[in-house]
Amino acid sequence: MLTLEALRADVESGAIDTVIAAFTDMQGRLMGKRLHAEFFLDELDAGHEVEGCNYLLALEMEMDPVPGYALASWERGYGDFGLQPDLATLRRVPWHEATALVLCDVLWHDGSPVAPSPRQVLKAQVASAAAKPLAAIGKGANGVETLTVFEPFDRAWRRVGLALDRVGFTVEDRNRDKGVYYVRYADPESPQGRQKKGFFASLAFWRSNDRKVVAEQYRVVVKDAKDQSVVEVQDKNGAGVNSETARRIISLLEQQLK
Repeated sequence: MLTLEALRADVESGAIDTVIAAFTDMQGRLMGKRLHAEFFLDELDAGHEVEGCNYLLALEMEMDPVPGYALASWERGYGDFGLQPDLATLRRVPWHEATALVLCDVLWHDGSPVAPSPRQVLKAQVASAAAKPLAAIGKGANGVETLTVFEPFDRAWRRVGLALDRVGFTVEDRNRDKGVYYVRYADPESPQGRQKKGFFASLAFWRSNDRKVVAEQYRVVVKDAKDQSVVEVQDKNGAGVNSETARRIISLLEQQLK
């Protein structure tokens, strides 16, 4: 990455003479302008945007304008929009000598974002995902604490498996058809688990080498619930568990999946 101060120094020394101000088009390609580096810095200091033609967001692969776009068409005409550099993306590019690249947000001249531009679509999706949790703890019909994952079974099954690996549970077996992970878990709040064995050992309580701490077998079950999934902890015989241990397992998974 390249800071603005470093860019100024490189421009002054002649190490960089060109800045590519680019944005992503509807086909995922970089479009934009090649600017003289000194001109780019002057315009940036003056608070000016880089200008671009809105037909660049209404092209097909062969660079021909496509009818039907609301933002630009032969009927509406093709006008300009602004490219606002995101300086956090500023970097040197190895495939062009003495050249830097900066990605831009596409804005109308009133400062509002061009919503259909791919970068704005991605930003909207990220904001939407951040506004709502991906998992939440609740209770099942039998009173057993469960974890609802707001994703269909295929994704939830994979994410729960990754979460178990990250947390450090020993996954002894799995049955995707039944949605079951067979795991072992040594409860740190059991009488044996509460015995202090040193700082680092306490961080990995489920990996204890103390033979007095028995790592019990549990089933972590992922159930399909149409557009979402429900995770439940069962004992080794398949009965729902409503204990402190089960709640700790659910809590650990929730922290990884939320």
